[in-house]
Amino acid sequence: VLAGLHHQNIVEYRRTLSVAGRTALLMRSAGPKTLAQKIKEDGRLSLDLPQRFGEELIEVVNHLEAHGVAHRDLKPENIGIATTSSGKLQLVLFDFSLCRTPTENISAGTHSYLDPFLSLRKPPRWDLYAERFALAVTLYEMAIGKLPVWGDGQTSPAMLDVEATVASDVFDPVTREGFTAFFSKAMRRDFKERFDNAEDMLRAWRAIFAARQ
Repeated sequence: VLAGLHHQNIVEYRRTLSVAGRTALLMRSAGPKTLAQKIKEDGRLSLDLPQRFGEELIEVVNHLEAHGVAHRDLKPENIGIATTSSGKLQLVLFDFSLCRTPTENISAGTHSYLDPFLSLRKPPRWDLYAERFALAVTLYEMAIGKLPVWGDGQTSPAMLDVEATVASDVFDPVTREGFTAFFSKAMRRDFKERFDNAEDMLRAWRAIFAARQ
């Protein structure tokens, strides 16, 4: 799969080799630190990083959609932060180990980023709306500094008749309405009410920051 993907924000596959009798993949470094580590150290990202990192991440998912590839485990732990030759920080998505998981398997992935409403699909199966749900949760954690919450934060969201609680108060007044609308739509219980594709998400994300200009 990696051999067929060529994008600046996707880890670069170099070649396959044998190490002590085991098959290994030689890849370009995705960076010395992951997005998860940066969020843990700094909390919510500040300055221009949410805007730029968000665009990069959504563009990666759009690229994957265009090539018929699903990552199946989008989360900050699988996103490296590399430095370009010009010294700019850049996100790099890695770990495509679940990309060929059958759609009937709705439990594969990482719980906090896995669409909790997959069991309500008819029939229950993973789809690209779930991929974009994981993307939305990752963007939320990047912008807020913590995961989204449904109801009391303890009960499974699928068992509640509520939408995600968006912590709108952390945003500045100029972007607050845009962020709230974006995350409210991206994480809706009913997948049919979410964004239909990554391109729509990208346009909505850019519109949030256009209000600052």
